[in-house]
Amino acid sequence: MGNTADYVNGEPRPVASDNPSIHDLVVEQLQWRKAFGLKKYGTYLQAFNGRNSVRDALDEVLDLAVYLKQTEIELESIGDFLDWVCDVGAVMQEMSCTSQTAMLEEVIERAVHLRGRIRVSDR
Repeated sequence: MGNTADYVNGEPRPVASDNPSIHDLVVEQLQWRKAFGLKKYGTYLQAFNGRNSVRDALDEVLDLAVYLKQTEIELESIGDFLDWVCDVGAVMQEMSCTSQTAMLEEVIERAVHLRGRIRVSDR
């Protein structure tokens, strides 16, 4: 597992990248949700608002479980597609240019079909 100083709670230390801070992205989404809630309900979410927050939270957790299962199935489809593309790539090395073009057209067609089945957030 390497030097224990390189690990925190059994996980490797994160490596810096050019990607945005996840915290900043979450804060941005929280701000969006706050504005959405105000528009939808006419008030911000506050304590003692007459709702059962445990029931609301449980409903949200159950929704999360359903969305995670959906994501798992979609990722499996993407993984299956990528495995197929790798297999096609290996076969294409032995094919003529004309056959490669036809095979690439099928790869593109399947990719477009898979992309059309998965909705990516527009936020």
